[in-house]
Amino acid sequence: MTNTRQVVLHKGISNDRETLSIITIYEPGFTKQQVKVDNPFSKKWGVLLQDKSYSEWVREL
Repeated sequence: MTNTRQVVLHKGISNDRETLSIITIYEPGFTKQQVKVDNPFSKKWGVLLQDKSYSEWVREL
């Protein structure tokens, strides 16, 4: 059985003024609409498909 997880990518700035890439991986069962409510500022979305033996990143357009 394949688990599907929503993935969100966005940028941030640390206290030291360094640019950070922030990747948030949500638990299986979250829909894209639920994630948009939780994280409305992200522009890059994707889906992580996980099986017992592999994980595959799928970028949504």
